Amino acid sequence: MVLTINDNGTFSADNCNICYKNFSGIGGKYNREGDRNFGLVIRDEDQAMKLRDIGYNVKQKESEDGPWWVLTIKVKFSQFGPDCFIKKNRNMTKLDESTIGLLDNMALENIDMDVRPFKYDMNGGGISAYLSGMCVSQKITSRFAQMASNYADETVTDTNECPFE
Repeated sequence: MVLTINDNGTFSADNCNICYKNFSGIGGKYNREGDRNFGLVIRDEDQAMKLRDIGYNVKQKESEDGPWWVLTIKVKFSQFGPDCFIKKNRNMTKLDESTIGLLDNMALENIDMDVRPFKYDMNGGGISAYLSGMCVSQKITSRFAQMASNYADETVTDTNECPFE
């Protein structure tokens, strides 16, 4: 992951990984109904500490491979964005509030995002991370999807004529 932090607290994360996807805003044990969010996976301790020093609530996790960190990114559609796109082959499709939930059940790769801070004072204060923009590619996971992608640029004709004599 390439993390670029700006002086105003905004940052971009290119070629990153995400976890705990809830773009649909489904309520449950760890989420209120309507709250859309996901976790940005951070493997580098220095990057995690830089975000924590700004005031972001970066949480440490443990695994067999050692420690890793996660920052919850909130997704709220308003006049401030976010602008979200999914790329398939050479086509870009803009996702909106009604379609972004599709990402919950999709294998993703090549994730690039911009994040903006929102300072709050409740419970001692802090900074929440809000998604400003995101571009993702769907990871092709099945053999049939891979075959279909090989023919994505082909012209398909639908006629009732029999092509064989």
